[in-house]
Amino acid sequence: AGDKDNFPLDFKLLLSKTGLIVTYKNHLDLYDFSKKLSREIFRVEGSGSILGYVLLKDESKIAIGVNSKVYIKEIDGTDQKVILENKESAVSLIPSFWSPDGAKIYLKETSASDKVGNYWQINVSGTDLNKLPVNIFGEFSLDGKAYAYFDYDGSNPKWLCFNFQPNVLKVYTLAGTFSANKETVVEGGAN
Repeated sequence: AGDKDNFPLDFKLLLSKTGLIVTYKNHLDLYDFSKKLSREIFRVEGSGSILGYVLLKDESKIAIGVNSKVYIKEIDGTDQKVILENKESAVSLIPSFWSPDGAKIYLKETSASDKVGNYWQINVSGTDLNKLPVNIFGEFSLDGKAYAYFDYDGSNPKWLCFNFQPNVLKVYTLAGTFSANKETVVEGGAN
């Protein structure tokens, strides 16, 4: 039958369409189409499972979520480091996307019960972990510079748009026309 740890769980085509990253329970492999080769680019140290990953747009680095840790690693297999370790909580932060300049990673909050919460940002150095004032039920713009989501508090439905650069949250209500009726600068937010 085979080893359950060697069964592919998921795969993603590289943006350049030159290869494929395959997710296993405890490691990631890169399949290079032009060289017709595969190589392991990440392996979980000890026990744990890969919860998610995101590749930098230029395909030079990868951010990987493993249980309570977030790693950054060069795609060539060098320079692996833990940028976040959450020992206190049952909540995991899974890499979701990189900032357009590659200086920050945005993380999606999730728990063992599959409840999901907020987005967080952290510098690639592992400093300045901040919770963003957005929920995860929305969509990112194609360039990754904005995030729009719907919020309903029981009486006032509204669309919100968070621009990561500059740190502005615009709120649009659904009363007739869409117009920015509130603009807020987010303290300590995405620079």
